[in-house]
Amino acid sequence: MKLDKTEVVKITHELHEKLSEVYGDRMREVYLYGSYARDQADEDSDIDIAVVLSGSVNRAEERARVSGIASDISLRYNCLITLFFMSEDDLKSQPYAVHRSIAREGVAV
Repeated sequence: MKLDKTEVVKITHELHEKLSEVYGDRMREVYLYGSYARDQADEDSDIDIAVVLSGSVNRAEERARVSGIASDISLRYNCLITLFFMSEDDLKSQPYAVHRSIAREGVAV
């Protein structure tokens, strides 16, 4: 099901709030990227969210830490939220294409 912009804004703001409770000052930025950020989403699109954290980032550990939050919101809104975690250094140096995409098209939440 394709979500309208109002729903995506509501979802991303709720997610930002919940992630802030977990990460506090360690959370530097949260970006919407991908098809919803480019306004190209269709009924099969997920909501791509990049979470920028200070310090070293273990993506698997961070996903496990907050998977319940993303799952709860996904179930409530009948959508799929995909979280991508990275460090501030990754966002600056952009070592992979996904980092460059987030820097280029990401919309701060």
